[in-house]
Amino acid sequence: MNKEVYASDGQYFLVKFSTHEKENYLNLLKNMHVIMDSSIVGTDALWNIIISEGEIHYSVYDSDWAYCGDLLVKRIKTATPEIGIDLAEEHRNKGIAGKCIKLIARAIYAERNDIDSFLLRVSSKNPHSKHMIEKLGAIFVGEEDSDVAKMLRTFCDSALREGDMAFYEKYKKLLAELEELDCEKILHYKLMPDSFIR
Repeated sequence: MNKEVYASDGQYFLVKFSTHEKENYLNLLKNMHVIMDSSIVGTDALWNIIISEGEIHYSVYDSDWAYCGDLLVKRIKTATPEIGIDLAEEHRNKGIAGKCIKLIARAIYAERNDIDSFLLRVSSKNPHSKHMIEKLGAIFVGEEDSDVAKMLRTFCDSALREGDMAFYEKYKKLLAELEELDCEKILHYKLMPDSFIR
């Protein structure tokens, strides 16, 4: 297999994104229901958006070169880059995510001497991923509202600024209902070097 391997532990391989990874990644997104209808945004346009967003993506392969998912690093040039991972359904809950997060953290840390820690974010409604992150030794540092709650707050603020009290009340009510429904939070964890350099 002719792929540019960025990091490997012999069991899993992180391959830098290239056009050869396009089909695997877009299928992963479709299966995760991120892309509801590919006719709305063409796959070429979507791929161009993905590869131009300033994130570094790696495809995850196992030792049989079966595609497992996508690992991404955001804010790579900062002292606290963020690591995220999405795995295909058949590869979840097998310990792959934790191994690959450690693998990428070690590789980046070895290249740079200015990394303080890595940020890991997880939904409060995803107990499996939360458990995996805590098992890695990551330290809980805070939380933020979900994207839906943030959007509703923005709409409230905008309606209030514009003096549109009808819309303000509507969005405020939706936000209150969302919070009553045990609103999702995005939990932030810090992965320190001593937890992945072992």
